[in-house]
Amino acid sequence: MASEIKVPIPDQVTEEVRILRWLKKVGDTVTQSEIILEIETEKSAIEVEASADGIVLELLANENDMVPVGKVVGFIGQAEEKPITTPIADEPVAATPVAVSAALVSQPGADQQVGQRKAISPNARRLGKELAVDIAQISAGTGKDGSIIGEDVKRFAALEQQKPIVAKQTEMSQIPQTGSMSPLSKMRRAIGGNLQHSWQQSPHFNVAMTINMARAMSFREQFNRNRVKPEQLSVNDLVVKASAVALGQNPAVNSRLADDKIVYHSDINIGIATAIPDGLVVPVLVGTDKLDWEQLHSQTKMLAKEARNGKIIGSGKGTFTISNLGMFGVDHFTAIINPPECAILAVGAVIDQIVAINKMIAIAPMMQVTLCSDHRLIDGATAAQFLKSLKDYLEEKLPL
Repeated sequence: MASEIKVPIPDQVTEEVRILRWLKKVGDTVTQSEIILEIETEKSAIEVEASADGIVLELLANENDMVPVGKVVGFIGQAEEKPITTPIADEPVAATPVAVSAALVSQPGADQQVGQRKAISPNARRLGKELAVDIAQISAGTGKDGSIIGEDVKRFAALEQQKPIVAKQTEMSQIPQTGSMSPLSKMRRAIGGNLQHSWQQSPHFNVAMTINMARAMSFREQFNRNRVKPEQLSVNDLVVKASAVALGQNPAVNSRLADDKIVYHSDINIGIATAIPDGLVVPVLVGTDKLDWEQLHSQTKMLAKEARNGKIIGSGKGTFTISNLGMFGVDHFTAIINPPECAILAVGAVIDQIVAINKMIAIAPMMQVTLCSDHRLIDGATAAQFLKSLKDYLEEKLPL
């Protein structure tokens, strides 16, 4: 029986995505887990894997089409199979009510009623993103029944370019202007909805532990010796490696809730919370426990670079997340769990402190970490055991 190619559901708030690029065409041979499609959400580009071995039998959506999440967009099977399909119609999608502006695009005969729901073609949505046009400001389109089409978006973008340069610079500024207001961006709405859902659904509790990083910092210094800066391990690399080890020893922390069952993941895929200009994203280091130090460092850097370019690698595959604010000098904080995972590790700065070692006073680099857990799956003792595994690895297991 033919296997479906489905648009994944990247989070709880995304309703539709754009088909960015097909990497296979009808008749091509594919293997399970091979990347077959790239899609674009409000936050990033995501790779979609083939769900089975076989031949691409049918593609039901074209590049640049807007399609709902969960929608079947193609089939994989054997050459003799002929799945019964209904192509995705290339019809405009209803948009939210719009408002009138002095720079609105209009044509004679177009519907000018304020607040009427308009339709937007997939091409117009694509161009809106590429040209950074807020389509809600276009009150009337020139398409069928007043729908907004690509030409309307291009015309509006051309008018926007004629605005004073000072106004454009103010709009694009990353620094909020005092006394001003700005609309909540789509990314901030998506992040807010996702975290609000997590906070409401998951009973969070936090367990903190302080780790002596003297051995870890010594290991890092030795490893980085004679290496240029881009190839040097970071403190975060040490934490990621230690977390992978601790997850292997404490599988309850590497789990998720599925209805009335607990799923214990066989893979250890660590998401690394990464700040970008528009908000926060979580690219995932797949198979973290199988990576050596060189691979871990290079892949982590690559994840961050791609995230800042708008591409989130490993989206939807994470089993655990690390959020590190230590590089900003933050001593201690708590984080909100990234669903459907059951825990997130909040990492503070490494700070030289006066401590007692073997009943003697010394100065040592100390780091505080906090495991924020879903109490439906993790108890206090389990959280403490995970942190102890993390602490033991960083304080005793790294070679000197």
